[in-house]
Amino acid sequence: MYKLAIVPKVKRSVEYSKAFGSQHDFNHITYCMNLVSINIDMQYKIIYEKAFLKDYDRFDGVLFIGLNWNEMDFISQEKKIDIYTWSFNQCVWNQTPSVFDNSSIVFEQSTIDMNQFSNDATDLYFLPLAFQSDRYNPKYYKPKYDIVFNGTLFRNRRDGSKSHRVDIIELLLKNNFTILNYNGRSRTKDESELLVRLKKYKNFTVKNIFGEAKHYHQGLYSLDLPFLDTETGPDNEKKYGISWDELENSIWLNHWDLFRAIGAKCNIITFDSPSIRALGLSDENVHFYKSNPDKLHEMVVEISAIVKSKKVKCIDNTVWNNNSYLAKWEFMINKIRLKKSIPYLNEIDPV
Repeated sequence: MYKLAIVPKVKRSVEYSKAFGSQHDFNHITYCMNLVSINIDMQYKIIYEKAFLKDYDRFDGVLFIGLNWNEMDFISQEKKIDIYTWSFNQCVWNQTPSVFDNSSIVFEQSTIDMNQFSNDATDLYFLPLAFQSDRYNPKYYKPKYDIVFNGTLFRNRRDGSKSHRVDIIELLLKNNFTILNYNGRSRTKDESELLVRLKKYKNFTVKNIFGEAKHYHQGLYSLDLPFLDTETGPDNEKKYGISWDELENSIWLNHWDLFRAIGAKCNIITFDSPSIRALGLSDENVHFYKSNPDKLHEMVVEISAIVKSKKVKCIDNTVWNNNSYLAKWEFMINKIRLKKSIPYLNEIDPV
């Protein structure tokens, strides 16, 4: 029997690990693994870094869910155990390609093509984040606002357009749309300072929680602003391997808010990007705006036109299922099974 260790980067005790959309959700990993490995000659254990590094020789393989520096050091040196990773590896691979030379399979979350870095022995698959399908409730929720925005506002690591989220929401408020912001960090110093600008509008409401699936239906539209809060200045072009403009204004990593919105089957407004369309999103099931933060006013004009239309589009079941964590776990375990020739239980001759 093949013994697989599953090592989430975020511990079970951390609130984020249980959040809607988190890939580190202990209970949901268990739920998925019990379903996808039931007929495979495989035994799995969810274990955290310290315990794993102490007893790793008890396992045949390890799947890291996210990576920290200790784990990257381990995978760069260890050759006695099969290594699989599901994480965002773009910066590490671009700067130190040899880190993954001992890996059997890399499941890469970045949308950038990493094939130039992988060796012949390492299989590479694009596999973005997802959502917990068992957290969805098909109950109808009547919208109370024009727009709901689930997320924080502080984007200070960006080189430009640091305040684009606040700027966009304020311009939409000036257009008299009612807006609800679910913001689980609204009472922190950075968020509070930004919220001062928005709280002066009577058509704005903020709630100090991170949204669950049902909260994405509190607005007729769920607004997605997927431009990342990462170091995006010219000095980081070499680190990420892409241009400053791409770092600022393109989608090179699909963030978890979009998957949460897909999982909620809400009426989504998002940026028109090949990386987002690759998830199965189209003009049939979501509303797109084409302007990026460099053209903020044009973006607000596009979003306003969509909201004024009152049109409703819905995520279909195929797109919903394909973007669930269950589908991602099924994909990973099947690739591991094929790579290591792990048999199905009914293929094993009885003793």
